[in-house]
Amino acid sequence: MAKITEQDKQLIAKTQRFARETPSKSVAYTLTAHGLFIATATLSAITPYLVVKLIFSVLAGLVLLRCFVIYHDYMHGSILRKSKWASGFFRIFSVIYLTPKAVWRETHNYHHAHCSKVLTSHIGSYKIVTKKTWQKMNTQERYMYKFLRHPFNMLAGIITVFFLGMIIAPMFRNIKKNIDALYLLIAYATLSTGLLILFGHTYFFSLLLPQAVAGSIGAYLFYAQHNFPTTSIKSADDWNYVHAALHSSSFMDMSPIMHWFTANIGYHHIHHLNARIPFYRLPEAMKALPELHPQHTTSLSLKNIKACLKAKVWDEEQQKFIAYP
Repeated sequence: MAKITEQDKQLIAKTQRFARETPSKSVAYTLTAHGLFIATATLSAITPYLVVKLIFSVLAGLVLLRCFVIYHDYMHGSILRKSKWASGFFRIFSVIYLTPKAVWRETHNYHHAHCSKVLTSHIGSYKIVTKKTWQKMNTQERYMYKFLRHPFNMLAGIITVFFLGMIIAPMFRNIKKNIDALYLLIAYATLSTGLLILFGHTYFFSLLLPQAVAGSIGAYLFYAQHNFPTTSIKSADDWNYVHAALHSSSFMDMSPIMHWFTANIGYHHIHHLNARIPFYRLPEAMKALPELHPQHTTSLSLKNIKACLKAKVWDEEQQKFIAYP
């Protein structure tokens, strides 16, 4: 692993003043987002008009995405770190996120410590193989790799990334270590059964569709934040934490509305540089520090989505993503 330079240390030090939360904001943003989710999900369930149901259901999904990113910030310790009520609050809502706290903490912390590092970057993120590794893979391994990076895997993110990746797979790996996943599965099954009995088919609009919307957008954002045309992938010997943050993490250029729905997760290069910066201070940090102005930008435009999805295999000689050899 390449050493962090003195310049890198100075840059991290500059960001420390933004790694302080305003407790009242953290509480307000947390409660407001989850309150809006409950309200929009409820409205989608009780309204008799199909079009209105769909509108409220999709809106609930977008708000749920914001809720999840706020939960993500809590798990990093950037907001409500010492709050006892927040611990119970997020444990309850983790059932809706389909993300056990222990599993998320382990996999996501690993992701931050190994982001865009060849061979070890698949834990907590999308697997990346080099051209040389691809040539050594058998047919079954190639099919699995293609599936993991296929757009369908992101579109069905609530099933593939969250339900299977965050609950089922950890249980099979080590049920004792990931007992939280089993408890969450039981809680979700109970919740789903209750909603199905109470609301019947409207259960789809009040919970399943919002989860599908949040899961698919979230899965793609997670992909595009590190798999884009100008990214930098390093071997373990050459990998550097600061370089990975600034050159292997993208800035997602979105409208103010989408930045709100995604709780500023698009400022991903800053988040990877200092994960203790609360989501509501990321724009402030980028504006204040010229060194944090984005060097690698993508967006949700069709052109940029296509460009990111073309990133298949890492060519170490050309130092860029290429199509499947």
